[in-house]
Amino acid sequence: MPDSIASIVKVPVRLIRWKLADGTKCVAFRGQKHELLEEPTDFVEEIRDKHVKNCSSPTALESAVDAAVYALKEFHSYLSLIGCNLRSITDARIDGYKNWSFGKIRKKKNCRGELQAKQSVNVKLRQIYSYLAWCQKNERVPPLTVGWTNCNVQTSLLDVDRSGLDSDRLESHKYPKLYRRIGERSRKGRRQHWATPDEIIDLERWLTENENPYAARRDILMIRVADVIGWRLSTLLDLRVSDFSDAAVERAEKAKAERFVMVPWTQKNNANIANSIPWELVYEIRRYIQGNEGGQNEQSEYSRKALLIAAGASEKDARGRIFLRTDNGRPLTRAGTNSRMSSIFKAVGMPVWAGWHSLRRGNNKRAARKEIEFRRSFGGSMDHNDIAESLSKKLNQTTTSALNAYYEAKEDMQGQSVVDELEDKLAAAEARGDALQAQVNMLKLALSAK
Repeated sequence: MPDSIASIVKVPVRLIRWKLADGTKCVAFRGQKHELLEEPTDFVEEIRDKHVKNCSSPTALESAVDAAVYALKEFHSYLSLIGCNLRSITDARIDGYKNWSFGKIRKKKNCRGELQAKQSVNVKLRQIYSYLAWCQKNERVPPLTVGWTNCNVQTSLLDVDRSGLDSDRLESHKYPKLYRRIGERSRKGRRQHWATPDEIIDLERWLTENENPYAARRDILMIRVADVIGWRLSTLLDLRVSDFSDAAVERAEKAKAERFVMVPWTQKNNANIANSIPWELVYEIRRYIQGNEGGQNEQSEYSRKALLIAAGASEKDARGRIFLRTDNGRPLTRAGTNSRMSSIFKAVGMPVWAGWHSLRRGNNKRAARKEIEFRRSFGGSMDHNDIAESLSKKLNQTTTSALNAYYEAKEDMQGQSVVDELEDKLAAAEARGDALQAQVNMLKLALSAK
């Protein structure tokens, strides 16, 4: 039995989490009668062991485990509801699960449409096919339950490494029941959205008018940081108070640095890229962390420090993170923040497929414009591959994503060569403007309180 149960999810399948003495997170699946579901429990444990052996980052390990856990929990819940078990699984029952899961997603308030729902189901189906292939390989189901020829569930996953046939590597052979032609591999099919300055303003206005003031100030600052710096949500949520300590800021100020430089704790692909932050934004982050000690106003009332007091929480609950939940002072989670922000984006009229990454794309597009303008200014190479390679290194992006930013920037700049330089300066000024406006508002409030 686990030493301390962290969470128990409702029937028909219970999900139990706990930690071992060494900090390792464990998970177990239990059925309606509290019996241990060995197959999904062992499968998830094998995924964990594989990532630990490969020295994966904590974020990559957690993402891989969570993806398997949530897909298998839902899958076994469906099997329980229809009175089926793994020994009697068939293609028809996978079809049934597929339709059932799609219906559940479409009923959610934050669903972004049919396309997004189908893509979400496909993510889970890939996990389930891998799980069923694992069950067959490890003799957890009868012979000929899972495989390509004369099997109840058809998939080529078991043959990919041993047959050598290119056909066995096809998506349609590995995952036959996936939704097709939904744009999963197409840049346009994914319907990416690139946040605009006007949309940033709309988001801040909506938060001010509709959120509780603690959440509003926190979320507005998060949006500004994402818009100015372009950090991924996982990077942003892992920022620490210590990153902006008095000592760190004083060192940079004494060195008369033009921008504050830091290396975030969490970056994609375990990167160790230093990021530079405008001083105006650094000071705004510090005011949020510390509150305004010069008087009682909005800046002090709804700061991180005030949030902890209002939530009855301590720094131990916060674990050093900057952005915290308003109810218990614990760090925000990526899944919860993504879901909440998607709903807010819809509320201000952004496309239903817009998400947190739209803010990063908007930043990347500005970075691409700056790169183009810089190369034009000294006659550098304007080859799109050269520009994309440079951007991918600066932004910790894939080359494909960098090319997308390049194409978006070029499209915006068509026919505007006379004002290109002015627009480039404006894009840089916008990054400082949001933070400076917050400082102006704070000073006005302080004066009015005298």
